[in-house]
Formats: sequence, C-alpha cells, structure tokens
Amino acid sequence: MPIGIKILFTSFIVILGIVIIFINPKNIVPFRSDFWRRGENDPIRKLLFKTDGKPRKYLKHSILLWFLLAAILIWSLP
Repeated sequence: MPIGIKILFTSFIVILGIVIIFINPKNIVPFRSDFWRRGENDPIRKLLFKTDGKPRKYLKHSILLWFLLAAILIWSLP
C-alpha cells in the first residue's frame, strides 16, 4: 500500500478518534430497542448499551481501541 494512502487513512482514524473523545456519553440519547434486530435481547445491544439504552462506560474506550487496531493493521500491510 502506498505511503500516501496509509497517511490518509491514519489521519482519518485520528480525526474520528478526536471526535469520539469529545463526545460526552451522558448526552447521548438512549437508543430504542426496535432499532436492533432482536430488540431488547440483541447480544450486540447488550454488549454496548445498558437495558435502559444508555451507553456502557467502556464504550468510548472500546471504539478508540478498534481505531488503534485499524491503524496498526493499515501500517502493517505491505
């Protein structure tokens, strides 16, 4: 992968990470259960959100970890 593409993707990941850091989880409107395929029993919804729809306290950290892993993957490609 050319170095210019790697820098572009890394810049995009960093910008998204900065935006995620400034989001206050207390201001997020709770997601409705009908948004999810299985409603209240959806396993991904249970992993990311509490039963009342508010995000879990580790959600922001896990999103940033996924961004970090994506950047590592991009830079490890030949």
